[in-house]
Amino acid sequence: MFSQIIGVLALAGASTAASLQRHDFPASNVTVLSLDKNYNSTGGEGHVAIGGVLSPFGSIGAGCGVNWDNGVAYGGGLQAGSDAFGLGGGFKITPTTLEVGTGFGINPSNSSADVTFTGHTNGTFQLRFSSSSPFACVPSNEEGSNVVVCTTS
Repeated sequence: MFSQIIGVLALAGASTAASLQRHDFPASNVTVLSLDKNYNSTGGEGHVAIGGVLSPFGSIGAGCGVNWDNGVAYGGGLQAGSDAFGLGGGFKITPTTLEVGTGFGINPSNSSADVTFTGHTNGTFQLRFSSSSPFACVPSNEEGSNVVVCTTS
């Protein structure tokens, strides 16, 4: 599932992409690297990506996208990264399912974590957490909601 979601990460903002133009931001040395859209009567995609040097983060990159296919699914995603952190996430919605995935990287410690959620219209769902570091989770109940907090050791 997460690999399907990753597939939409480079696509972005078709609804606003049409109104944007390529811009350079000399004060921050960040440039719009790509901005595109493709669509027809049944589906399409759009994306935007930026990259450059941004104080105090150093080299950065970010992008987002959306896609849709009439009667099948729609989705979108976001990715960003710097010398210190990286993240990516996306979602896909079909007539009967919702899939959401996100991943986080902490570059100086070479550690990462991923969270995926799959929900169905029948009310069932799965939440999955994975990490490159050992962790422990503690379930609790807060204000009538079931909660789980996971922390690395």
